[in-house]
Amino acid sequence: MKKTAIALALTLAAGTAVAADVTNQSASERARESIIDLILSGEEFSVGGQVAVGGEYKEGRVDAAGEKEEFHNYNVTGFDLFVNYQKGNVLGQFATEFDLAEDYSSMDAKFTVIDTWVGYKTGFGVASIGYVGDSALDAVDGASDQTIEYGASANDASDVRQFVKFEGVQEGFKYGVTYYGDRNADATGQKGFNGYVGFANEMFSVNAGYENNDDKNAASVEDVEQLYLINGTVTFGQLTIGANYSNEEAFNGTDADLIYVSAGYTLGDLYLAGGYKDNEDKEAVNFGGSYQITNKLAYLMDVQVDLSDNQDDDLAVFAKLAYDF
Repeated sequence: MKKTAIALALTLAAGTAVAADVTNQSASERARESIIDLILSGEEFSVGGQVAVGGEYKEGRVDAAGEKEEFHNYNVTGFDLFVNYQKGNVLGQFATEFDLAEDYSSMDAKFTVIDTWVGYKTGFGVASIGYVGDSALDAVDGASDQTIEYGASANDASDVRQFVKFEGVQEGFKYGVTYYGDRNADATGQKGFNGYVGFANEMFSVNAGYENNDDKNAASVEDVEQLYLINGTVTFGQLTIGANYSNEEAFNGTDADLIYVSAGYTLGDLYLAGGYKDNEDKEAVNFGGSYQITNKLAYLMDVQVDLSDNQDDDLAVFAKLAYDF
């Protein structure tokens, strides 16, 4: 993806991968990119989103009733919608996603609001306050992952409620911090904060982050009390290599390490990627790719093979056909 210097700086501040058009972004990541596009356009209002069909095959999977259901929607088939606004230094976003049920039924489909916030642009970054949105650390937790779907990142807060956030970039140095009143966006009211610092240019990137959560209203003693992460990438022409390490400490005193390395290579409209994951209870490899059929239509696929001895679901396959509008 070719970007102007300003676009690159804003994208780096947001934590979005430079090759985002060939990777499988989450709805929140696409929403983040859509507000960046609006800022760059100079326009006052924009509407965008994505329509997708697909799903996942997971060996040995059963549904909630215990029935075998190896092929399921995996929150793939559905659509998302982003409404963005800017006026002077004021920004705002409303974003939603709609997913069919795991058995592709519309009766139990999910409609979720993923972003509702307003912000103000300053010379050092964007200050925002909102009902629901991404935490700051969520912008960079998977920034080193080059794969399509089965990559691995820290179990940090992602979509949070009742938050205040500040993110910015200066000469390639990026930073962000968030305080939230509901970590899991499920009305449990677990409070916490997280943040990151990093540096990025067109050749390499590095990020370091931290999160701390209040034990009050935690759902389990196994939930994350605090975590640390560091990740980075290096690019050689069309090849990008990424590495990620994180350490999570639970309220019961246990801790877990995660290591994930990946690489991606671009061949025109074809993108190929693979990765290796090792944490406390799972070792796996994944490989896949995407093909950009048009500038708005893409096909994506990823295959994961579980190398752990204690798993019955050794194989998982993800497939998606997506149209951006």
